[in-house]
Amino acid sequence: MNALVFGECILNDGVAIILYNTLVSFYGQPLVWTSQFIFSIIGQFLLNTFGSLAIGVILALIASKVTQKIDMFLVIELILVLLCAMLSYLLTDFLELSGVTAIFFFGSAAKHYLWFNLSKPAREFTDTFFRTLKDLAEISIFTLLGVQIFMFDWKYYNWPMIGMTIFACLASRFFIVPFSIILNYFRTPENKISFKMQLIMWFAWSSCLFTCSWNPIISILFAF
Repeated sequence: MNALVFGECILNDGVAIILYNTLVSFYGQPLVWTSQFIFSIIGQFLLNTFGSLAIGVILALIASKVTQKIDMFLVIELILVLLCAMLSYLLTDFLELSGVTAIFFFGSAAKHYLWFNLSKPAREFTDTFFRTLKDLAEISIFTLLGVQIFMFDWKYYNWPMIGMTIFACLASRFFIVPFSIILNYFRTPENKISFKMQLIMWFAWSSCLFTCSWNPIISILFAF
């Protein structure tokens, strides 16, 4: 469940950032919907996607090869993992690609290749270290969002637009349900995505944007 929700949210963020960067790259140009213009947008989107993916995976493989050939101390192994992860983000950001996508695929590749080349103490410490950072980041973000919602001057906000935005988010994410039903035909009975899990995945992305509004709903779904 955690992998489904987390993966869905991360890929959403990555695709959104890549799409935003793609559209920003055409800012200021005359908007003429010719076939050449459309293909240039598609090409830029694919370049951002696969460029970020390639950088993340390549750096993970390089780090994996280094740890395989050289015996290192615990601290050096941790530094290598951190530097390669940061480098994947900074390099893609410098190239105006998607740092989130790069670091996501760096982590995926590192889990399959780099992880097994680390010493046992390094694996245990790295796992604990990154889990701690993850939990601290989540607590900070959701606390900040929860507090900020009471600090806004709501009289200056366009409530119909806010309502339309929430509806658009929910409507656009509803495709998770039919796609999950289709996917269940290819999954084993013990790995099928239940309807409750589909609803949680549906609300997951919206909960990141509207934390205070949707967290109670998610809690109710978990209770059932």
